[in-house]
Amino acid sequence: MNTGSRDDSRSGALFLVVLLAGALGCGRADQGGGSTGTPTGASGPTMSDDLALEWRERPERCRFASFDVPGGTDTNGFGVNDLAQIVGRFTGSDGVVKGFLRQPSGRFEILEFPGASFTAPIDINNLGVVVGRYLDQGGVSHGFVLRYGHYSTLDYPGAIDTRIRGIDDRGRVVGNFRKDDGVEHGFNLDGNGFAQVDFPGSATTDVWDINDLGVRIGDWTDVDGNVHAYVLRDGQFRSFDSPGRVLATSARRINLMGVIAGVFAFDDFLDHGFLRSGDRYRQIDFPGAAETDAFGINLWGLVVGDWIDQEGATHGYVLRDCAP
Repeated sequence: MNTGSRDDSRSGALFLVVLLAGALGCGRADQGGGSTGTPTGASGPTMSDDLALEWRERPERCRFASFDVPGGTDTNGFGVNDLAQIVGRFTGSDGVVKGFLRQPSGRFEILEFPGASFTAPIDINNLGVVVGRYLDQGGVSHGFVLRYGHYSTLDYPGAIDTRIRGIDDRGRVVGNFRKDDGVEHGFNLDGNGFAQVDFPGSATTDVWDINDLGVRIGDWTDVDGNVHAYVLRDGQFRSFDSPGRVLATSARRINLMGVIAGVFAFDDFLDHGFLRSGDRYRQIDFPGAAETDAFGINLWGLVVGDWIDQEGATHGYVLRDCAP
């Protein structure tokens, strides 16, 4: 598959449109709109906006909104583009895990790779191209690209399984794969083809995202099994961990301004989200949640992820106005 510049001419123009939308205040929480219900355990005043979400404000003025795919269970939010389109996965009434695309209006579209037993969209760029992974009927993981309504399989050459994690507006794709030795390696795919990515001295490497400046992020595992996050810029790796005595840190998404959203865990093995800008961090916990993951962030700082309630059910969420 050629992920080169078929979309490049459109991406520059679209980026200008997105910047103009932000300058005009698109996505601000001051418009009337629909509601998705009241999040369990949340507190503070609520307000609706043009994203058809009901927001709850925390004392530090971070605004959370929960959402679920209608008729489904265990909603996970994974990726969000600068137009506030959100992708993720949920479990349908038939018990099958399927993908979704949530439009800013609140309308959901169901995404299923043809013939798959499991579909998980992970990211969406500003051209509306969706990437993720699916399981075939034999349980093997493959990467997929959904472009202009057409699904295609995208696997690393010679791999026994492939997971696509992210895509930028130039069509560059990142993810991970395994070959017969079972070792997990990251990869990058651009106009020059596939390239394997391994953090120096790591036991495993995963590449989760690439922004339009070519900065890649992900996580790597050391020989003792500890998971660390990294930034890969101009061919140079820089490892980092969330503050405190953490067992694992994973960088999941980076926006054009270099702000990173990710997940970390203390020794209680419970997940918490984080935002990182430079050396500044903010821990993200959905109000009343047992666990919280942060998976996506767009240019305007809109964060998406999922949270687990006290009964063990998973819901998607959106977070805004919450800088590191």
